[in-house]
Formats: sequence, structure tokens, C-alpha cells
Amino acid sequence: MSKYLKILGCFVLALIVFLFQFSFLNSLPGFLGRLNLILFFVIWLFIFRNFRISLYFSLSVGLIMDIFSFYPFGLYSFSFLITIFLANFIWQNLFTNRSIYSFLALSFFITLFFNLFFYLIILPFENSLSGIFWFNGVFWLNLLKEIIWMLIGVIISFYFLNPKKGHSEGLSFEKHPF
Repeated sequence: MSKYLKILGCFVLALIVFLFQFSFLNSLPGFLGRLNLILFFVIWLFIFRNFRISLYFSLSVGLIMDIFSFYPFGLYSFSFLITIFLANFIWQNLFTNRSIYSFLALSFFITLFFNLFFYLIILPFENSLSGIFWFNGVFWLNLLKEIIWMLIGVIISFYFLNPKKGHSEGLSFEKHPF
């Protein structure tokens, strides 16, 4: 029963984060409008909880975003799932400790990968080349803003919101296969 409650909790959290992202954060002007709370929660759950919960959240938020998206069904879910599997692969094979530098590097690569991978898979569904954001500076500037927000969020989370800070084991993320 506990497993089903975790899945339901991840779905409800995904729904709340989705609603907050698309009803409030996307309408903020300038630099504040580039805060990607959904991807932040995917990374935060991966770092501070575990792979399985972040996988449930990724699948839930991807499903919700696919329902409300104009792109073919499954693109967001596929992007989030590939991203979380890549994060787990990078964490298991490249990083050896749980320092802030490892989390910042992981957050940087995952944010960069998610955005580039998502726009790469929507490329065949664009009607004209004018819809491709790769060729103008606005895409790269917005990506830089999103990465900056992600790194700020990881720093704040690591030092102030760490749920396992008082425990002797440190963060709950363990280096073992999923």
C-alpha cells in the first residue's frame, strides 16, 4: 500500500508543480520567467530523495504535460524519462561523492541535456525552420537563465533545505543500481 501512496503523492505533487509553473511562473517578466520549477523538482527529488521517486515524479509530470501539450503525445514523458535515466547513469559512473560541486555539475548537465534533447525531438514536428530556436541567440540566452536558476536552487536546497542534514548518513541518495 505504501508504494501506491508514494506514486499517488508523486502524481499530486506533479500536478501542483505543473499548475504553479504554467499558471504563475511562466507569466513572470524577464529573468524570473525562466525558472523551470518542473525540471528543478525532477533534479531535487533525484538528489535529495532517490531515483525511484524522481522516476515516478518524472513520469507523472511528463504525462500531465503531454495531456496539455500540442506536440505528439509522449514527447515530454520520453524526455523526462531519458533525462532521469541519464542523471542516474552519470551519477553512478562519473561522480564519486556527494559534494555541492557534484550536484551543481549534475544539475548543469541535466538541464542542458533536457532542453537540447527536447528541442531535438520536436524538430521533426516543426512546420518551418523559423520555428527552430537553435539558430537564434534567444534560445541560448534563455537556456543560460534556466541553468542559472537551477544552480541557485540546488545551492539553496543543499545548504538550507536539505531534508537529511541532521542525519549521520547525509543525503539519502545511495550509489547502488536502481
